[in-house]
Amino acid sequence: FDQRDANRALRAKVSNYKKGGHFARIEIKEVTETTREVLEVDYETAVELRKYDSQMKDRGEARSFDSMTAEQQRSSEARAEKTREVAMDCEMVGTGPDGKDSMLARVAVVNARGRVLYSRFVVPTEPVTDYRTPITGLTAKDLTPESGAVTFKQAQSQVAALMHGRVLVGHALSNDLTCLQLGHARKDTRDTAKYKALRDPGHLGVPSLKTLALRILDRKIQFGVHDPGEDARTAMRIYQAYADVWEREAVAAGKIAASKIGKNRRVTAGKRSSR
Repeated sequence: FDQRDANRALRAKVSNYKKGGHFARIEIKEVTETTREVLEVDYETAVELRKYDSQMKDRGEARSFDSMTAEQQRSSEARAEKTREVAMDCEMVGTGPDGKDSMLARVAVVNARGRVLYSRFVVPTEPVTDYRTPITGLTAKDLTPESGAVTFKQAQSQVAALMHGRVLVGHALSNDLTCLQLGHARKDTRDTAKYKALRDPGHLGVPSLKTLALRILDRKIQFGVHDPGEDARTAMRIYQAYADVWEREAVAAGKIAASKIGKNRRVTAGKRSSR
């Protein structure tokens, strides 16, 4: 650890700082103007290190879960903490003429730390006309009970239980909720596709999760087959990058909504009493 590392602890007299996978306790005895100048220059480096550490942690979590047997995965899911925020992502296959209609085929839910709470393949409830394999990586064999796929009702009830009473994070969540035939309170929904602060002023339309991941997290995702676990983690990390401001805005919006409801109730009560 060198002076540049110590400079990152400027704002605290004693700080924990991670470098190279190890934690060190650094005591700052003196802060000079030169130290302040160095820290300002080095701020971007510190931010990049945090992004890198987060990405490596998520990749490690994904590799660990994927290497487990089905029984070990179920055990890991049961032990994972049910945090206040959970993130969800689904993969759909095509049904109907030309496979244009979408049906749930795979779903993943992760907690705020990126640990998997639920990950399942889902048995189709209708004939599949397009597995969308280049994107989903799915084949008919993946979606059978023999391969461990669960019924739609099982997936629906488990995801509903994990969502209940929690903040739900995701990208274009209306698509996922529609295919699950579930709803979620707007005040408890954090959709990275709809949050205005994530929009690029220079581009119209809704940014893709892939675009946001690269711009905000410096992560490259969705090159080839989409992994719902990875996409859910990515949405969670994007939310966390903006969480302080996002939550303040959500609280303010909730107060405004409550005020309007209260006002409407008073007006309605006044009309009733005047009759």
